[in-house]
Amino acid sequence: MNGLDFPGAIKDISAAKDFLLGRGCRTVHITGFCMGGALTLATCINFKGFSKAFPFYGIPAGVDKMDLSQMSTEVFAYFGDQDEAKGFSDPESAALLKGLFEKAGKPFTLRMMRANHAFMNQDSPNYNKGEAAVAFAEVIKEIKEIKSGK
Repeated sequence: MNGLDFPGAIKDISAAKDFLLGRGCRTVHITGFCMGGALTLATCINFKGFSKAFPFYGIPAGVDKMDLSQMSTEVFAYFGDQDEAKGFSDPESAALLKGLFEKAGKPFTLRMMRANHAFMNQDSPNYNKGEAAVAFAEVIKEIKEIKSGK
């Protein structure tokens, strides 16, 4: 993760969104897991145009210094209540993240699942089939709601 050009990566993700919108997509959502979760948050904070964001257990470094004032994306964040990745995805960091969004008046839903880090990853020893199924169903429900205009 240390070798990634993080600013370049979020620009690339935003460019992919612009490409899809330019091809007629009405909405573009964004999701990611672990580092992808951090990229999801950083991208929707820094670039407009995403309908909803679904970051899973990852917070970008320096999020407390990012300007949330122009952000327009509704965020549904998923973290594990047993995650021990301090400063990145542990419950305390997730709560601080929620506080940042609330302070900025931005739409943010925090879901603390009864699970550890990487609970969605079927190849991880932390995979939690039950909690993964619940989280996946919630994400699909949110996507269907925006598609149906609710």
